[in-house]
Amino acid sequence: MMFLVQMWSLNMIKTRLLSLMPDLVTDDLIKECCDLFNFNFDKAMNGKVIKIFPSRMKKYINSNSLIFCLYTSNYLIGYMIAEKMTSDLIWIKQIVIAKEFRNNGLATQLVRCIINYKYIGIITNNPIMIKILKIQGFSISQDKKNIRIYLRVMNLEE
Repeated sequence: MMFLVQMWSLNMIKTRLLSLMPDLVTDDLIKECCDLFNFNFDKAMNGKVIKIFPSRMKKYINSNSLIFCLYTSNYLIGYMIAEKMTSDLIWIKQIVIAKEFRNNGLATQLVRCIINYKYIGIITNNPIMIKILKIQGFSISQDKKNIRIYLRVMNLEE
């Protein structure tokens, strides 16, 4: 089932946010997400250009996945793929915003879609993503060996 989660306007950008169940993710959407990733992902820390192909992206999506897509004028400008690990933990597998739409609060809006989880996990060295999650009230502990960052919502009862 696909359903409209929210419509909003940030910095004059009218967007709509769709939440998709995994079984409604089409090959066309996967290709669209791959294209967005490939055109907008900066180089890795080692300088290599990273590309993602539909066959690999399909592996990110399973029955526990939550997929959120941001559109403006029927144009995909961002998406987030997350996986529910437990009732308290969700893992962000991928989050991408088109370069021309960055710094407008769009990634923050995507993260707010999963803010009700007590714990959010992410593998990233992206300082912007870390900043967004800190602003949303998460404390951060890092396992440097595995480059995994575990985020805990502050002010929740243990």
